[in-house]
Amino acid sequence: MNITRIYTGIYTAEMNGQQVGSIFADQPAGGIAQGGMRHYTACFRPNPKAEGFTFSGSLKACKQWMNNWSALA
Repeated sequence: MNITRIYTGIYTAEMNGQQVGSIFADQPAGGIAQGGMRHYTACFRPNPKAEGFTFSGSLKACKQWMNNWSALA
């Protein structure tokens, strides 16, 4: 699984050359986290026709969650 930063607060997740998910900040792109930790949402969707799975937490937790799902796929 490759997780690549596209822009501040926006990441894409690719596996075997296919996009299977994304991670994005719950604040506007480029926004500044004010007074606390920035929250992220990860979406893992190995099948583009399916709804997929989501998770919210810190960037580190979201990356770990994505890697855990990719190990199962």
